Amino acid sequence: MEAPRVLSVQSHVVHGHVGNKSATFPLQLLGFNVDPLNTVQFSNHTGYAKFTGERLEGPQIDTLVEGLEANGILNRYTHLLTGYLGRPSILTSLQALVKKLKSINKNLVFMMDPVLGDDGKLYVAPELVDLYRDNLIQYADIITPNGFEATLLSGVKILDEASALEAIQKLHSMGPETVVVTSVDFGTNADLTLYASHSPSNTRFKISFPKLKGSFTGTGDLFAACLLARLSLGPGGVGVLKLETGGSRVVAACETVVSSMNQVLNETMQRMKARGEDAGAAEGRGAENMRYRELCLIESRGFIENPDSLFKAVML
Repeated sequence: MEAPRVLSVQSHVVHGHVGNKSATFPLQLLGFNVDPLNTVQFSNHTGYAKFTGERLEGPQIDTLVEGLEANGILNRYTHLLTGYLGRPSILTSLQALVKKLKSINKNLVFMMDPVLGDDGKLYVAPELVDLYRDNLIQYADIITPNGFEATLLSGVKILDEASALEAIQKLHSMGPETVVVTSVDFGTNADLTLYASHSPSNTRFKISFPKLKGSFTGTGDLFAACLLARLSLGPGGVGVLKLETGGSRVVAACETVVSSMNQVLNETMQRMKARGEDAGAAEGRGAENMRYRELCLIESRGFIENPDSLFKAVML
């Protein structure tokens, strides 16, 4: 049987691990064919002191999709994953693409990571929030916003557990049956919290995990890729998520992915410490410093495939 095939639409860098460079290897490692469709092409991520490259626009995406369609390749996709889109015109193109893919394959699974910002700051133009909320989220089966993005999309300010669950319910009402808010920081302890919900089974849960020192890029991209793969593994594939029994699949997948993320980040921190760098230091953004903060994906392949079981969900 042919392995599942995902069209992964997000950013690309020549050096480093963000966007498709963070998502492709883990998906392949976990059994997916991956076709990366890049929305930007940069020399490196924007956290470095300098970067070069270009941002694509919607018509360029449309041209690439036309080539795929002309060769019958759109018929082969089982999954669609989106990350950083960046331009309003690309969101417009993505809306048309999602509708086309779902008309070709009614079982296609669309996971949307709405990359808008973090820590109270937008990475993109404010108009993209409306485009995600009004035009794209309705087609998503699974979404993986962080706490800030969940607030932007739902209109519910997340201040505590009750408001986190309220935001999730609002997001469900927009279309997605599986909502995973990847990290919420209430600022009261050393932990971050993931909140997730699977509406067909009325399953809601949280997973707390330690807040690690340091600034890392590509973590959300890695999380979404690993989660998509984990949700698809096992009998029935991702189709199980449509059933009332799908909640247990979501719980197990999130527990596994949070464990993988923790171990990948700890491996990356060990590399930083080996060269005498404090992971929590805020020194310059020179190439040498930033290079050692890139995620250790190849070195961590064992943690992506078979992580230790470190975290357990608490049902809500």
